[in-house]
Amino acid sequence: KPLRSLSVSFDGTTILTGGGDGRVTVYDAASGEVKHVISERKTFVRAIDISVDGNHIASGDDDGFLLVSDKDGNTKFSFKEAKGWIRSVRFSMDGKYVAAGDDWGNIFIYSLEKGVLTEKISEGNVPVVSLTFSPDGKEFAFIESQKAVKVWSVPKLSIASVFRFKDQKDRTPPQIFVSSPPNIQEEKIR
Repeated sequence: KPLRSLSVSFDGTTILTGGGDGRVTVYDAASGEVKHVISERKTFVRAIDISVDGNHIASGDDDGFLLVSDKDGNTKFSFKEAKGWIRSVRFSMDGKYVAAGDDWGNIFIYSLEKGVLTEKISEGNVPVVSLTFSPDGKEFAFIESQKAVKVWSVPKLSIASVFRFKDQKDRTPPQIFVSSPPNIQEEKIR
């Protein structure tokens, strides 16, 4: 079955793949050998990520489940708040949170320490196709399928900036936390 998601550990030693067979396969990057397989679902794994320290793996599927396991594949948490596919998952750089975005414009932020949903942001019926935390963990950004990137302030959960693509043909996602590329227009909210 086809692969749908890929993640590489921060130190480059581990590669994760997820796909149509419902499994997350964990590979040793140097040898290419399978370390282990996480197989707890029956639907497509659409999104995966590995924490910066390499100790946690998060994966989201077509049924709206977010599974968080340790590096050996043992389940720590399983969450089901999403209405549809989970399209994107991302750990914060400090490893305290994992965020997931679904097909219905919802973003869920979970505490890894407590194993609970800490925040939910609803953006309407627009799929959240990608999300990421800033390196300092104070903001996170997500791309919605209607050509906008929104940056949220994490402590207060308020919109900090909105970036909209100027050219309808341009589908290149901007590098939000590096600099503003010339093909987008930023709307300051602060």
